[in-house]
Amino acid sequence: AWERIRRANPDTPVVLWRLGEALWNQSWLHRQNRNWAGAHDSLDRAEALFLEAQAGEPSFASSCADWLHLVRTAHGWVYWSDNQVDDAADAFLSALEADPDHLEAEPVAESLRLGIYSVEGHYFAQDRLDKVRSFHSRLFRSYQDNPDWTNNFAFACREVGTALASQGELAQAKMVWQESWLAYSRTVELAPNDVRLVNDRALIAVYHLDDEAILALAEQE
Repeated sequence: AWERIRRANPDTPVVLWRLGEALWNQSWLHRQNRNWAGAHDSLDRAEALFLEAQAGEPSFASSCADWLHLVRTAHGWVYWSDNQVDDAADAFLSALEADPDHLEAEPVAESLRLGIYSVEGHYFAQDRLDKVRSFHSRLFRSYQDNPDWTNNFAFACREVGTALASQGELAQAKMVWQESWLAYSRTVELAPNDVRLVNDRALIAVYHLDDEAILALAEQE
């Protein structure tokens, strides 16, 4: 019905908004039928409509932003349901990059926060620390306020660096250990009373980095 109404009112923001909502509901029907391509198509069309409605009516800005977050996050969950974990990872990170302020406070069902935890948990379970590192490297550029995530990034970098060093790639290893130091440093800022995290950061400096300033800080810890 909203498709027909839009044909008669192609630029009316409320019509665009309602059609976007209808396409969101349609995407759920596609998901229930395991029609993953159809779900993505409905979500793509809904996103375009919410963007258009948002641009056409300033009073819709907030509600459209909420919808856009849901739609972008849903792409990740569709990929996840289809066992396309790498694509899910990309979709979840894209949703975060588009609007970090909409990241939920808790990892509730179908949330972006749960999606990020799910992807990193999958990579850890598969012992793919290279993927943990690359996933968290991109995550770290957009969001640094979750000590679980910054700590996991630091750990993955430490282990990847150690593997590189064992293969004789010392220069690359040091670059990765530097990433670990930065991630551990942010983790310590977020959880300053966690002695284990403070020690983990100090160990990176003592055993892996040749930097006088970093070593001096580590000695203080």
